[in-house]
Amino acid sequence: MNKQGGYRLNTLIIFGVDTVAGSNLAQSFSSSHQVIGICERNAPEISNCEILSGGAVTKQIGKLLDDLKPERFIDASSAGDSAWNPQATIGSEEQCQTSAELANACAERKIPFTLISSDAVLTGPWMFHEET
Repeated sequence: MNKQGGYRLNTLIIFGVDTVAGSNLAQSFSSSHQVIGICERNAPEISNCEILSGGAVTKQIGKLLDDLKPERFIDASSAGDSAWNPQATIGSEEQCQTSAELANACAERKIPFTLISSDAVLTGPWMFHEET
């Protein structure tokens, strides 16, 4: 049973829930999944989502995955700033290393891993022709 009184929802972990992409994904999936958001700082408040924050959380990701047994892990930590912003820290070596470690931890446990690596999503070919 889940906290809504129904059957257990699939657990989805979103790392980088403090980014625009991460918080929007968490909000979108919160009605159909048990969403656990992870961020190192600036934890947002998202209804129906459990938020874990602090550097200690990311240092113990293997234990967290073993305890929560998520059906999917989404890394949205690289999706928080634009490449054209010269002050952006997105894509730093440290951040890339963290994403690689998360992917490896998920692979070891056979947990599907999704990396969101862009701050923009193209919605389709409408950009190239008139809508009808």
